[in-house]
Amino acid sequence: MKIETRISIINKKNEPFMGIGLVWLLQRIDKFKSINKAAKSMDMSYSKAHKILKRLEKNLGEKILLKPVSYTHLRAHETSLHLVCRLLLE
Repeated sequence: MKIETRISIINKKNEPFMGIGLVWLLQRIDKFKSINKAAKSMDMSYSKAHKILKRLEKNLGEKILLKPVSYTHLRAHETSLHLVCRLLLE
């Protein structure tokens, strides 16, 4: 027998858009200060990581990326939406 639990945040269209994989990606971006390094550490392409982050921004209705894509870091300051992401990372 196998018991499996999945936790994700659902948007208004009843579609999951944030699960544990995104949390791991955000943690690694915070650690490496680089989307590319974070993606590589997860055996993920940069373009896939970027699409995941863009989908998160679309669903949150707010940007989470500070600089142009190739030099992206998470913002140092937090709005209430950023606080949700920060709490999930902790």
